[in-house]
Amino acid sequence: MQRKHFSILLLTVITFSGCNMDEGKQSQDNYSQESNNISDSLIDSTTKNNPLINTSTSDISESLSEGKPIADSNHIIIKNRINVPEDYKSLDEAISNAKSGSTIILNSGTYQISNVDIEKENITIASKFILNNDRSKIDDTIIKGIKTKPIFTGKRSSSNNLKFIGLTFTNARKAITFNEYGIVQYCKFNNMHHDVISFEGHAIGGEVTNSLVEGSGDEAIDIDSRKGGEFLIANNEFYNVDDDGIEIRLYNYTGEKVMHYDIHHNIISGSGEDGIQLIDYDKKSNRSFDIHHNIIKDSKDVGIGSTVNGNTKENALGSEMEENVNIYNNYFLKNSSHITGGNNMSIKKNYFKSASDNAIYNANKNSNITHNYFDDNLQDLVASSAVSKNTFDKEFTLKDFKKKSEHIGIINIINQKPSPINRFSLTLDQDKFLTKPNNSLELNAKSSESQSSYLWSLKDGPAEVNFENKRSLNTKVTFTKQGKYTLQLSANNGQTKQSNTMNVYYLFDHKENTIKLKNRKSRISANDYSFLYASTASKNSEITAQDDQTMADYIIDTNGKDLAFKIKVLMKSSNNDVKTLRVTLFGSEGVVSALIHVSSTQYQWVKVNKKFKTTAGIWRIRLEAQDEGLSWKSLELKK
Repeated sequence: MQRKHFSILLLTVITFSGCNMDEGKQSQDNYSQESNNISDSLIDSTTKNNPLINTSTSDISESLSEGKPIADSNHIIIKNRINVPEDYKSLDEAISNAKSGSTIILNSGTYQISNVDIEKENITIASKFILNNDRSKIDDTIIKGIKTKPIFTGKRSSSNNLKFIGLTFTNARKAITFNEYGIVQYCKFNNMHHDVISFEGHAIGGEVTNSLVEGSGDEAIDIDSRKGGEFLIANNEFYNVDDDGIEIRLYNYTGEKVMHYDIHHNIISGSGEDGIQLIDYDKKSNRSFDIHHNIIKDSKDVGIGSTVNGNTKENALGSEMEENVNIYNNYFLKNSSHITGGNNMSIKKNYFKSASDNAIYNANKNSNITHNYFDDNLQDLVASSAVSKNTFDKEFTLKDFKKKSEHIGIINIINQKPSPINRFSLTLDQDKFLTKPNNSLELNAKSSESQSSYLWSLKDGPAEVNFENKRSLNTKVTFTKQGKYTLQLSANNGQTKQSNTMNVYYLFDHKENTIKLKNRKSRISANDYSFLYASTASKNSEITAQDDQTMADYIIDTNGKDLAFKIKVLMKSSNNDVKTLRVTLFGSEGVVSALIHVSSTQYQWVKVNKKFKTTAGIWRIRLEAQDEGLSWKSLELKK
């Protein structure tokens, strides 16, 4: 997992004469610089903006008692102020003794706390960042939980307007759960084992702004509200969460006032499923969405995905959702698919680049797809309607880009000056396989900072593991139970902290099996795998997934030749429901994958709509079931 080093990042809007920039609400931020270049190298740079660190905060928050901006941070008057540890020795004690309307201000330090219910209104918990804009107080004021328990829960009907400002949260199941209106500003989150921030069914709106999430066991933000209100998610960065960056359930809501979601100026990168996931239900709800000026990249499944019938498992097929969704002025880069649509989407003035599957799939009926730019996607528009005035690969050069007045509002990234924070790199191996009878693995990590202290830990897995020396950069780990393990290495150089994770698959079912490819076409039986992982039934030369974690790896030998080939799989569904299979090549060009689908209960060949390339050598192909009840019998590689 690649780590991000922070610098000032400017989301610059390229404007053209005679054109209005935004299709939805005007941005709350004023980005004044312009650029003529669109550069992938800048997008993929190891230096990234963090609004938490670089956004101007002359007015850092609303007045905690009166809802008015703080004009002079050196002359703040805060009513009902509680200082920890001066007034109360512990945060627990301060919360217990706080009155509605209190502001609890924490001195720098680590506060071990978990499973705290807050049943008072207008409570603010903050670091001293709120007093003087000193950003070092965010890193120095740490709320540390227990990985099996949540930290804070605002109770239903008694915790309205709960705020958290300028804090770092670490090591808990969940950080914050809101059941009424809630606000998070200028906070950092790491090592969370489930959702980071949750708005539950009775939440009546909320804000998450200028915050950073690095890794989580589920979503960065999960919104399940059924009660109305408005949600603002802006100027955040979400990196490498295990599931969705933002997940929103469209539960039945028929209130008179539209429940509105404004999601803008966020960076969502490396999501394990979708960057943003909209989960549809059987009835249209009174909701609307403005999703704009975001960078959504490297999502394993979809940049913005919609799913059906309350299903949170992405199959990249879209849904029939009827809610109004405005998607504009976003940059989509290297997601498997960029958007899987619904029936009422306005998709305008976005830049779609390098999707390994579809740029847009299933945006139908009342949807409108216009004035977008499509570049280097496997397929641009599939099963979508109302398409007009878009521009596709090779229709113009970047030099001519400004002359195309239809294509406006494309986001560009400009790196300015280096971050004041001393970030350093921490590099781990990825996707290591260990097979019985071997049950120990050497861990070889690299750090660009030689003066750091280190700590290895188990982030997720079916059983405990044993580290030979958990405080050494390089050590040995031992496993006892088959499964997928996520190991985490944390480092501290005295100025800042860094962490990274790696996956280890400890397998019992494996074979010393390598398939030498033939000249033109090679057919591989399902049971000619080298590794078979998770709960499967393997018989009669077929593999059937008993859950959505099943995968098999096939080792191929190119017979001394560079290859370009296509893959198809003989597969079926158990019950006429659509089943999805991910096909991945680990080759000389890195990791390349695509999704294929089947609904027939009879075996049929399904082609991967992508050409795979690799140099001469021995490489790995993985078939990974996304749904229970998917079976495959063989795969064919054809030049």
